[in-house]
Amino acid sequence: MKKKILVLENDKDTLDIIEMILEPEGFDIIKTSVQLLDTDLPAIKPDLVVLDHLLNYMYTGGELCQMIKANEATKDVAVVLISAVNDLPEIAEKFS
Repeated sequence: MKKKILVLENDKDTLDIIEMILEPEGFDIIKTSVQLLDTDLPAIKPDLVVLDHLLNYMYTGGELCQMIKANEATKDVAVVLISAVNDLPEIAEKFS
């Protein structure tokens, strides 16, 4: 069975690159919107979630990561936070 990677990325070019790299490696790439994350994540049961740090929504990727880790149903899902931001302390704060 293919490993599932759920991706939340608002930049289509970046999303296409992620998909282009990972699909040939045998991963099932699932794209969703932030609005559907609460319902999609537990139902999909992804092996990995990839979040853009700067989503064009009411939450940042870091805040969504904290929400995923605080939810009993999703706390064990691996999360990768991607960003073009150079402020490492800001990003590291999201994982503390």
